Order: sequence, then structure tokens, then C-alpha cells
Amino acid sequence: MSHITRVKTKLVDLEMLRLALKDIACVFEEGDDLKIPELNGPVIMKLTFAGMKRHVALVADKDGTFSIVGDATLIGQLKRDQKVGRLLQRYAYHSVKGTLLKQGFQLDEESVGAQSEIRLTLRRTN
Repeated sequence: MSHITRVKTKLVDLEMLRLALKDIACVFEEGDDLKIPELNGPVIMKLTFAGMKRHVALVADKDGTFSIVGDATLIGQLKRDQKVGRLLQRYAYHSVKGTLLKQGFQLDEESVGAQSEIRLTLRRTN
């Protein structure tokens, strides 16, 4: 029996985010003294997406999640270029796959469809 699940993504795991950023070739910088001129407050990561000359920031939200923030024009361009969507997709991919493997599932098959949807077929090993 098939089970199809759609994942709505919230950024909560920095390790999964690092993997996703590497997948989409986004350059990121981490450190205690990161600053982005337009932003006041602590920056967790400085992100530079391919083809972009300016940075956006990853910041911590009060609820324990993370958000990507920056100049509205730049964020709008990232959305139009589907860079944010691609990042969220890769983040969800790593989160779901990692969680299921830890729960004792084995990856049987992985494919990418015509609409760039990712299909994972897993089987419980116990």
C-alpha cells in the first residue's frame, strides 16, 4: 500500500539546512560576528545565492525556527528565481530522509519527476 505525504517545511535543523545549501551551491558563512548592513540583530548565517551580489541572512525566530531575511527586492528575486523554493525542497528532502532512516526505514528507490518533485520509496527494515 502506498502512502504519500506532503511536507510543509519549517527550518529548524541547522545541519539539514547546511546540507540543503550545499545541494543548491549556495555559499554560506557562519560565525559570531556576522553582520548585514540592512539588518539589526544577530545573524546565524550569511547566505549568498548563485548569481546574487548581495547577501541575505538566516536569523533565529522566537519559536525556535529560522527565517531567511533581507532586502525585499532581493528576497522577491530569490522567490521569482525559485531559489528559496529549491532550498526548502532540499531541506525537506534531507529532513524526511534522515528521520526515516533513523526510524529504521531503508531507501528502496529515489526519483525526481518532470515537475521536480522528489519521490522516495522506503521500506521498514524491522
